[in-house]
Amino acid sequence: MRYLILFGIFAIILFGCLGQTSPESSNQESNEPEGQECHFVTTQVPVTEEKCEDVSFTEPICETRALNYTITPLSQTDICISGESCVGQSVYTCFSNCRKVMTRCVLIITNDDKIHSGSWTVGANYTIGNYGFIKDPIIQVIKPGESSTFDFHQIYTLGVPPTTAQCNVYLVTPAVIEDCYEVTRTTQECVDVTTYVDEQTEVCE
Repeated sequence: MRYLILFGIFAIILFGCLGQTSPESSNQESNEPEGQECHFVTTQVPVTEEKCEDVSFTEPICETRALNYTITPLSQTDICISGESCVGQSVYTCFSNCRKVMTRCVLIITNDDKIHSGSWTVGANYTIGNYGFIKDPIIQVIKPGESSTFDFHQIYTLGVPPTTAQCNVYLVTPAVIEDCYEVTRTTQECVDVTTYVDEQTEVCE
């Protein structure tokens, strides 16, 4: 009787162990569905990059400048133009017989530029005793390397006591030109460039 009880207990333990399923085998069956197939699909993905390069261009540059010149003033002359035996002579040689005088002032300008012509404006003012007046300016265009004479004269009657005029000749505006030349510059230009790269994705069905 004792042996039968022990045999029954042993049989129960043995059958209980054989009927259990291991956790590992159970998980494997749930993670892998029956009939599933996987493969890789290739697609093209756009990639945009900024590409820059140096670009050269030419542009005109203009500058205003004065022409080089030389001024040569001549001595003032006072000539008698009315009076006994004094006409054409210097007023200082015959004050007593001269009635009218012409005072002349001259300025010579030389254009020292070798290429460009230019326009110069010269003015003059006269003073006789306590009175003064300005003459109309003279404008002349002077070619390269040439000279022009700016001649001013004023006729007046000698007063008592006889007094000659004083003349001042001056440059109003020098000749200016616009020099233009080309300058090459470099700048950087950038553009967006799009390229396509292959990308693989796993697809399971």
